[in-house]
Amino acid sequence: MSSTTQGHSRFLPPVIGLGTLLALALLLEIVIRAGQISRFVVPLPSEIAGAFGRIIAEEDVAGRFLVTAGEALAASLLLTIVGVGIGVLLYRFTLLRAAYETWIAALASAPIVLMYPLFLVIFGRSALTIIMMGFLSALPPVILKTIEGFAVEC
Repeated sequence: MSSTTQGHSRFLPPVIGLGTLLALALLLEIVIRAGQISRFVVPLPSEIAGAFGRIIAEEDVAGRFLVTAGEALAASLLLTIVGVGIGVLLYRFTLLRAAYETWIAALASAPIVLMYPLFLVIFGRSALTIIMMGFLSALPPVILKTIEGFAVEC
């Protein structure tokens, strides 16, 4: 295959995907304007697109993004310190590893998201609740992968 053909085929899937999305939005716009779907149930796609600028300005999307990024960073740093630390500890001490690895593996499959109401009671409606949810949901996999990473012989 020539380099020209490869260049065209690389951009073809995104172009087709974007074209399909635009065609579906146009079709939805036509169906709503024709009265087949109520405007009270589904807003016009053109009105939705026109509201993006107002939403970004009025709802402080950039500020909220920075808060979310800060929460993710805090959870990641805490996870790196605690998760990798526990993983190294369990790798170094075989008795601890034998005692706790299966429990940690069981926690990895537990629905930790169900603890959200409990965290709201403990931490309140704050960033700490989000940080702890992210931290605890990722802790078991990080511990297990740290053990696995050290166990692989080069």
